[in-house]
Amino acid sequence: MRAKADVQDDASLAALETELLAQGIYRRWGFDLRDYEPAWLGKLAASRVAAEGLRSRSELLERVLRDRAVLQRFLAAAGGAGHGLFEPPAFWRTLRRKVLPYLRTYPSVRVWQMGADPAELSSLCILLKEDFPRNVRTYATGLCDEVVERARAGALPSASVTGAGAGYRRSGGRGRLARWFNTRNGTSVLSEDLRRPVVFAAHHAATDAPFQRFHVILARGALAPLAGALRERTLRLLHESLLPLGFLALRPRDSLRGTPLEGLYASVDRATGLLQKVKT
Repeated sequence: MRAKADVQDDASLAALETELLAQGIYRRWGFDLRDYEPAWLGKLAASRVAAEGLRSRSELLERVLRDRAVLQRFLAAAGGAGHGLFEPPAFWRTLRRKVLPYLRTYPSVRVWQMGADPAELSSLCILLKEDFPRNVRTYATGLCDEVVERARAGALPSASVTGAGAGYRRSGGRGRLARWFNTRNGTSVLSEDLRRPVVFAAHHAATDAPFQRFHVILARGALAPLAGALRERTLRLLHESLLPLGFLALRPRDSLRGTPLEGLYASVDRATGLLQKVKT
């Protein structure tokens, strides 16, 4: 049985390696992960060591510094697992019933899907096609090019589309969900007609500035890995990117309580984390 001191030494070494990994990525490539939650970043590093067939985080750092493809895979994993199609149904039902009627008062609408999650983006495109057939410009951004290209391709496992049918109907969807996809060999690709109007781009909240003003921002996975100053910066970026009376979607657990923005938003639906900007 290993001594407690040895286990603590291993944990300290792993934490140091993770810190050096974040520093190295920033200095070599400019992607700033230094203020991500240490525990979250540590788990990500460990998973990438295993996925790349390496022996240590130090070896991962060497590969990341020298091989941009390894970096892109690391950053793609940093984007998280995302949401399934129309998950949770209550969130998408709230968008249909409480947000879209309000947006119909505008001649044109801009929506930002932050994270370029293919399933969430597909859900958004389908919802807008069904219930908001007007002038909508949708922007989907991800941490790196690989994430963006994955979203642009619009491909999902066919089983996930089949399994999402009940949730889609509970969200207010009508007809068969599969009609919005072209399916072949176990892969379902969102209709090109729905993907064509979307603007895709790489955008990193740690270093990039606001690039547009939006009526709706979906940022349900944006805050999960962030800590300290980076979390505050991201919240400020979202706030500055949102038009007055615009809607911000966070995870229910990502409360604005205790932040400088707390009094600037009203809850539209506390259970699904949907907020409305009522003050600037």
